[in-house]
Amino acid sequence: MEPLEHISPSQVKSFFTNLCAASRRCEKKYHDIQDLGNQLEKTKKYLKGNLDTGDIPRLKSKINEVLESEKKILGYKRAETAKEKRLSEKIDELEHELQQARQERDNAIEQNRKQIHELNAALSSIKMRMETFIERKKERETRIRELEKKVKNKVR
Repeated sequence: MEPLEHISPSQVKSFFTNLCAASRRCEKKYHDIQDLGNQLEKTKKYLKGNLDTGDIPRLKSKINEVLESEKKILGYKRAETAKEKRLSEKIDELEHELQQARQERDNAIEQNRKQIHELNAALSSIKMRMETFIERKKERETRIRELEKKVKNKVR
């Protein structure tokens, strides 16, 4: 189940629309069944005595209404199942693509980190070498100055 922060208003709207539609169909079925039950009770009363000629067509119409309600619910369910299957397959496909994209991104990030680490190591190595060269250069310069002083002193 998704956390509530990640549920979009359009998903909520779609959910409640479908929920209301299903509720209407079930409520109509419930009322049709009640009407059928009432019609059957009336017919039972008339069976003991006089049977009204309009009762049989009314009973048939009530039975047909109940059957139609049941067909709508079952038919909608089958259509939704096929639609849900397609959507589920599409979701699986998109999740697979997302997983691949994440894997590629993670690989690229790891490769970039390795390159950064290697470059940092190379930079540190160059920096240490430069420091060594600078230190040697300073030592040479000081030796050269000392030698120049000695040479000047001997020349005098």
